[in-house]
Amino acid sequence: MTTLDLAVFEELKDLMDGDMSDILEMYEVDSAEQIDGLKTSISGDDLTSTIAIAHTLKSSSANLGAMDLAKLCKKMEHDGRENTLSNPAELLEKIIAELARVQTELTTNNS
Repeated sequence: MTTLDLAVFEELKDLMDGDMSDILEMYEVDSAEQIDGLKTSISGDDLTSTIAIAHTLKSSSANLGAMDLAKLCKKMEHDGRENTLSNPAELLEKIIAELARVQTELTTNNS
């Protein structure tokens, strides 16, 4: 099973004339900042920030074709909005693990 929807990724790659280096670098930096933000907001019980950060990571991940990661972020965002986010730290660990897989595939598929 692939972590990336390659059709989405390849469509974006075509739009960028094959040069994804800037976008991938920006995604790597931004996603690391968003993970740090999620860690801080979760440890501080800041549900509003958790929802906002999860939404941002969901959107940027989906734009690159990282649909499984986007689904995990969507769950965090939705459950936060519904006040049913029972174990955000556990969900964050799943997000971090999926993000690592996504970054590996992005690197592989950009060569």
